[in-house]
Amino acid sequence: MNKTYPVVLYPNKILKFLATNPTTAISSDRPTANQTSQAKNLPKQNWFMLTKSQLMGAIAAGVIIAWSLAFLSPFWLVVITWIVILLGVLSIDIPKCKQQSFKRQKVMTSKKFSGLNYTKPEIPLHSTTRSQQLSKLLSGSVMSSTGMGIAQIGVSEKDFKQVLQQIFPNIQQGLQFQNPDLSIPYSADFTLIHPSGLSIDIEVDEPYVGNTKEPHHCTDGGKDNIRNEFFLKGNWAVIRFSEKQVVQYSRSCCKVIASVIARVTGDRTYLAPLQTIPDLPTDPMWTTRQAQKWAKENYRQTYLPVGRKK
Repeated sequence: MNKTYPVVLYPNKILKFLATNPTTAISSDRPTANQTSQAKNLPKQNWFMLTKSQLMGAIAAGVIIAWSLAFLSPFWLVVITWIVILLGVLSIDIPKCKQQSFKRQKVMTSKKFSGLNYTKPEIPLHSTTRSQQLSKLLSGSVMSSTGMGIAQIGVSEKDFKQVLQQIFPNIQQGLQFQNPDLSIPYSADFTLIHPSGLSIDIEVDEPYVGNTKEPHHCTDGGKDNIRNEFFLKGNWAVIRFSEKQVVQYSRSCCKVIASVIARVTGDRTYLAPLQTIPDLPTDPMWTTRQAQKWAKENYRQTYLPVGRKK
């Protein structure tokens, strides 16, 4: 398992589907071939151009040199002196000329491209063909729930459910799944079943139990790995968030879920309204020792809303 949240896991059947049917990456900022061709035809600018001050200086220097050659001596000293003066006049503003010419070229390029017809390629919000392919692949192979569970709902899950329902109307809470190897069924925090058949188990992991302070969801415990494998074998995708993430970045968590749906099914209807939402910051997982330390410090109280300090 990853060492940070969020955790996103796909069953093998979906991994193979993604490998053979990758989601098309679309860039909205790439110029078309016609735009590239027009850019190549822009006139080239010569940076070695004299400014007005350079030209006047050169003329004055020429007059003085001619006068010096006629009336001064020795001849070789006059020539060397005025060659040095002339080179100095010409070289003073060359960097400035180069910079000004570059700016002119940049402005011309900008004006040239401002007349081009930039059309952002439209990203399809839904791929019917892809959904149909996925539906056919998953048909009859996704594990079904056995009803509603009776597990206690976490204090952070109540608020998170309200946010989830605003974006995913078909979200469900507390479905249970019978594991033949266990006497008590698993109860999913949240489940989402897409029309294509993609089924997602969404879990919220807290570091310790509120009333008993018992460490929970620890990386060295192994229980979550066993549970993940159970859902993956049933062809369910699994997404795990830390409790801190769903409390502080609930909509960013929703963006992760929407991104998984878009990647697998090609359905971007959930992701489109969340494009401006910041990406979810990662949150480190914890060991049993770390969870015990946090329990003593009442770590969960640092991020749970007032009135939910359990």
